[in-house]
Amino acid sequence: MDVKPFVTPLVALFKSRKFLIALAVVIMAVLVHFVPTLQPVADQLGYVVLLALFLIAGITVEDSAAKWAARPTTTKEALRDLILEALEEASTEPDEPEGAG
Repeated sequence: MDVKPFVTPLVALFKSRKFLIALAVVIMAVLVHFVPTLQPVADQLGYVVLLALFLIAGITVEDSAAKWAARPTTTKEALRDLILEALEEASTEPDEPEGAG
């Protein structure tokens, strides 16, 4: 049994800062709900969720800014990248459709 198709995305998921923030908030919410000594801080949970959403939004802006900075700056570069990508996709496609023959 090959576990790579399952493990690789799982490892990538746990490297995501946005996922880790969301996971921490969910764990905290479950703890506040089920641990009676944490009930006094249950009303503060909404603020923590709001803070987590702002953190996730900030990380999203940071990631998109990095991708925007890495984009091709000229039309010539953009066209070259598109052509190279199309040629790469065309060279990896099978010659015959599946099920034919």
